[in-house]
Amino acid sequence: MCKVAICIPSYKNVKLVQRLLDSIFKQTFDDYIVVVSDDSDTDEVKLFIEQNYRDKVCYVKNRERLGATANCNNAMKYAKQFQPEYIKVMHHDDFFTFAESLEELVRLFEENPQAQMVFS
Repeated sequence: MCKVAICIPSYKNVKLVQRLLDSIFKQTFDDYIVVVSDDSDTDEVKLFIEQNYRDKVCYVKNRERLGATANCNNAMKYAKQFQPEYIKVMHHDDFFTFAESLEELVRLFEENPQAQMVFS
């Protein structure tokens, strides 16, 4: 069980995936799991994660291309096994600007239990 599941629907572009993962692993809040659902038709993202983040990322390679929406849903579906309290979707071209970004999002949820969604 974790507080936050960070779900990443990815499609190619290792440089952007790296920027995103680097920003996640710099966060001051650390009660999270990272799930990457890879919709790429190559193994580029898979190899990158295996070489650099093997113990930090739950990686799922789609057998067939799912498309953007279904790939996002697949990441969230996979993340449910970790029973997160919150889900944060970050597409492969997103990244956290500040080390406190995830901590701030969790704080906003905790202070506003009626909220269904927080984002910035």
